Amino acid sequence: MIDGTFVGHLNARYKRGCTTLVMNVDTNFNISPQLIVDGIFPTTRTALKFTIPGNKLHVQYRHNIATINSSLILNSDPVLKFSAGFGINDIAYGGKFCFDTSSMTKWNVGIGIRRPNSLVSFIMEDNGEGNTLRASYIGHVEGIQVAAEMIHRFSELKNSFEIGCSHTLDPYSKVKTKFAYDGKVSMFYERGLKKRGKRVTISAQYDFMDLKGVLPKLGISFSMKS
Repeated sequence: MIDGTFVGHLNARYKRGCTTLVMNVDTNFNISPQLIVDGIFPTTRTALKFTIPGNKLHVQYRHNIATINSSLILNSDPVLKFSAGFGINDIAYGGKFCFDTSSMTKWNVGIGIRRPNSLVSFIMEDNGEGNTLRASYIGHVEGIQVAAEMIHRFSELKNSFEIGCSHTLDPYSKVKTKFAYDGKVSMFYERGLKKRGKRVTISAQYDFMDLKGVLPKLGISFSMKS
């Protein structure tokens, strides 16, 4: 019961061979039939789902190295969404497309390359505010975790970036630092107490671009879990 209203959910499943039919009904009379077929091709799964009311149609296809998802909302302003991704060895490719008749079309495509101690990715996207290229790096260098991201906005011809690192001093303490393109430097020190669930965090931030010479921002927090 939620706010004095009974909430219920009914689920029925029927399976025959490689085909499964699932029927979901809730107390708001939302009906969601789903058809799942395994093995149309080796190591694959295909799913078809429709929601009433709402008129939402979902189609999903999965394989060991690829996944495809699509959805269609049938109303006064139809919305079509499509995404796909696949990977071969240490390289992954993917993309997403959204067409909304009431607003702008949005899309993104990307590639990721994984190595034993690092991951590099490049994403090109358009979220309705212009094209953007996003490049990121995550890696481990001699026990230190390093992460960096650079963003280029083509419409403004502007670049921004952030770089940070994290180093575990011992099983109970960790130090993190972050430097941003706007001149802000942040540092965090986390210390876990021996008693389980207790942690102290000390943080500091300084803006090197602030010509007024404002003092650094300092903070301290204490968390405890029962």
